[in-house]
Amino acid sequence: YLLTALFLLLLARRRAGGRVPLWTFLPIQVVWANLHGGFILGPTIVALAAAGEGLESLIFSRAPGAPQPGSSGAPPHRREATRVAGLAVSLVAACLLNPYGVALLKFPFQLTGSSFMGEIWEWQPPFASDFAGTYMMREYVAWGLFGLAIHALTLVRVARRRAAPPGGAFPVLLFVVLLALSLRMQRNVTDFGLGTFPGVAAGATWLLPAAAARRGGRACLAGITLLLLGLAVWFAWSGYPFRPSSRRSAGFGVGFNIPVAGADYLGDNGVRGNAFNTYTTGAYLVYRFYPQVRVAMDSRNDVYGADLYREYKHAATDPKALAAFLKRIDASFVFLDWTLHPVKATLEGLRKIGGWRLVYFDDVVVILVRQDGPFAALAARDGYTLVDPASYRPGTIPPDRAPLVLEEATRAERQSHGALITRVMRENALLALGRRAEALDEEKAIIAADPPFPLHFIFTYLGILRYSAGDLPEAATHFRHALALNHRDKVAAEGLRRSSLPP
Repeated sequence: YLLTALFLLLLARRRAGGRVPLWTFLPIQVVWANLHGGFILGPTIVALAAAGEGLESLIFSRAPGAPQPGSSGAPPHRREATRVAGLAVSLVAACLLNPYGVALLKFPFQLTGSSFMGEIWEWQPPFASDFAGTYMMREYVAWGLFGLAIHALTLVRVARRRAAPPGGAFPVLLFVVLLALSLRMQRNVTDFGLGTFPGVAAGATWLLPAAAARRGGRACLAGITLLLLGLAVWFAWSGYPFRPSSRRSAGFGVGFNIPVAGADYLGDNGVRGNAFNTYTTGAYLVYRFYPQVRVAMDSRNDVYGADLYREYKHAATDPKALAAFLKRIDASFVFLDWTLHPVKATLEGLRKIGGWRLVYFDDVVVILVRQDGPFAALAARDGYTLVDPASYRPGTIPPDRAPLVLEEATRAERQSHGALITRVMRENALLALGRRAEALDEEKAIIAADPPFPLHFIFTYLGILRYSAGDLPEAATHFRHALALNHRDKVAAEGLRRSSLPP
């Protein structure tokens, strides 16, 4: 984002007559190519600037009475278009200064054309994924409509007055291209907002009446700057709403979904070797334990390739393919984010294969080791017989099994440093044993922990437990809380409907 903004700034200064040598872009592009796969934006932006200059040259040459290229009344658009187009070609050549040479130029196109791109959240179209339910989606649509309106009004004014807007045709071309990219994949939505902001702002200012544009001057700019700085500080301090049920926070540390406690369990118990893991957990395992731990897949999926990724995805849902994959990688343990699809199918596949034992779970991950493998002693010591977060169904504990469920849930709570799913299981077991007061104390502690958006199901489970106990008002309260966190929770919606029926 910083380098995109820098390119736009240099082009704007050059457009305004500032002395910005074209070679200035070259070292920036070399750095960009060696830092991030989005380096292709550099030559693209410059090529669009050249196209804008060329388009203006064509318009000036055909408009009767308009200043001609090279005259004192108009900038030399044709000459500038040629220079900037040459710069775009030079920027592509500058990208070759990297350890991979020409292969790097193919990388962005190979990556976006890979078969696994459609399965990764950030590469999906914004209108066809969960992104559509976020506040950012609303802001994206609002900004897109506002930008389209500004550019449309700008074109109308150009046609009427034969006057070139600030930035010329370049902001319009950039808006169209970045909008098209953002419609293809939500990863580009931020690029669209950042890259089009200067052009839309300049166009909106140009459309103001002259008197209004002059009014306030520097004082107005200072006020806007202070407002934006204030908002930036506020968002950095308190985060910002991302969807009706969650906020995004800034600061140091790791997010809730990072499997820190699960990795600690591996470290404390000396679990090493090759892992079959969910896509989302691989990067953290590599960070913590490489090379003692090697993962089956992580977010550098382009390194693994489309063929291995397809094989990995197939193994997650097919027991025979899973058995073959585990044998192929010589898996020592399994490390899965059990809240994701299709992990339940993966765990069912492991049960069918046999020989794997659940030894750890929390609100994010489950860990399994082979009962006859190098960690057989760990499987015997920490293995669970009845509790399993992925297959847990609240309210279904038979009284004769409740003591063992309570013992295992208590052990899991201690292992995971208080995972909420373990506390729900404890409450369930206590209710099955008739120890209602202790169960309600456990529930109060769960509510006091304020489960975040990803754990909306915790409130759904509490609602089911209360509904099963006949506490309909309390059940309805829990179901409402679950729906406030995730309005798509169908179980909570049905639970609320049933809890609200007249007796």
